[in-house]
Amino acid sequence: MKPYEVWEGDHFLYVSSWSDLGEASNEAECLNTTQDLGYFIRKINESGQYLDQSKW
Repeated sequence: MKPYEVWEGDHFLYVSSWSDLGEASNEAECLNTTQDLGYFIRKINESGQYLDQSKW
């Protein structure tokens, strides 16, 4: 399981999963630059629960 997920914020749609926060950030930044739909990153733990960004 890859702990970092990129989501599209305007419609709250899942885009992709990444093992590395840096790679997930790069994808979200690139998508925001080209499409401007509010892409963001979520972190998921081993139990399948999403974590608040303040707890990363």
